[in-house]
Amino acid sequence: ETGSSIIVSEVEFEAPYFETWPPQSHTRVFFESPNKDNAEVYAREVLTSFISRAFRRPATRDEISLYYNFWSAVRDDYSTFEGGIRETLVAVLCSPNFIYLPEGNPEKKSKPEREYELAARLSYFLWNGPPDDQPYKLASRDNF
Repeated sequence: ETGSSIIVSEVEFEAPYFETWPPQSHTRVFFESPNKDNAEVYAREVLTSFISRAFRRPATRDEISLYYNFWSAVRDDYSTFEGGIRETLVAVLCSPNFIYLPEGNPEKKSKPEREYELAARLSYFLWNGPPDDQPYKLASRDNF
């Protein structure tokens, strides 16, 4: 008499289901490494791998240093290592190097730069997505 007149007969939750935990999307970023206990070294490894995939070419030392310094500045704002890295990865994904495919004067670019750009352009043309490991291997060996 004094309670609510609403009766709940069923509740259904819908969420992503992962057969294994952590999912591949997590382990591809936070991969196994002998340096996992050394936050500074492991952060540099994670950033190097992620930036190279995001920019569709090997990351330069300057790019790695830029984002590593950003991570160093924000890492204490987060209670976990993953939180600080995640914030840094958001910054990487806001970069024009990720958002746009590079175009410009090919004569001013090195052969490796042109090879990685070709791999990315072909991949987006053929599969509407970033290159997988095979085009990267070919570009790095100068066999494109």
